Parts: sequence; structure tokens; C-alpha cells
Amino acid sequence: MRRGADSNSADQSGDLRSSRSSATPALAVARLGALIETAITVLDEETQALRTSNPEAIERFLDRKGQILVTLNRALGGEFQALPPKELSNALARLRAALEANCNALTIQIEAVRDVTQMIVCAIEQARSDGTYGAPRGNGGYGGC
Repeated sequence: MRRGADSNSADQSGDLRSSRSSATPALAVARLGALIETAITVLDEETQALRTSNPEAIERFLDRKGQILVTLNRALGGEFQALPPKELSNALARLRAALEANCNALTIQIEAVRDVTQMIVCAIEQARSDGTYGAPRGNGGYGGC
């Protein structure tokens, strides 16, 4: 499945690059603007799925987000590398906000997984030991939990 997503990404970015050379600057800006809007939509949808703890939806966004961000990165690396046109500044600001919200939602999920993992490790350690050899902890337990 990844191979198909990667080839689609390459096809889309290749189309954008080839169309850039033959298209007017306004058309290239419009296409890049549409690509940015697509990235914002995907990021917003994934962020919402993260906030509602919808693991099935989150899984669907992995490939979509990766594909669109790679395509966007390639598109921005061309003629817009030095300074994007003013027409894109609002879209790029919204993209930055969507990326930050997505990063915050992902951070919350990662911290939750880390907390659950720590609880499981502590439960396993406590189940394995009768406390004979472990040093007492400040909270009354033994070991690193």
C-alpha cells in the first residue's frame, strides 16, 4: 500500500513541477494554493480524529498526510523557495496553525500512550516481585513505579 501512495505522491509533484515550467506564475500560485488548502484539510481532519480518539480514522490519515506533505514540500522547493508570493501568505499562515494544532494533538496522544505504557510496566514489575529485594519508594511501593 505504501508503494502506491509514494508513486501517487511522485506523480502529483511531478505534475506540479512540469506544469510550473509551462504555466503562468498565476496558475502556479493557484495550484500551490490548492495544494496548501488540501494539506490544511487533511491536517484538520486528522487533528479532529486525534481529539475524538478515533483510531480507525487516524490510521487512514497516515498515508494521506505523508503524501500531501511530501508533495507540498517538493512544490515549495521550486520557484517558491526564496519567498512565496504574497497571495499565499494567508494560506501559509493557516497551514502553520493547522500544523501546530496537529502537533499538539499528536503530543497529547504520545504522552497518553507513554503514561499507559508506564502503568503496564509498573504492574508487570509489581507482579514479578514480592518486594523482598526492592528498595521501598516514597509512595509506599517498590521498584521504579
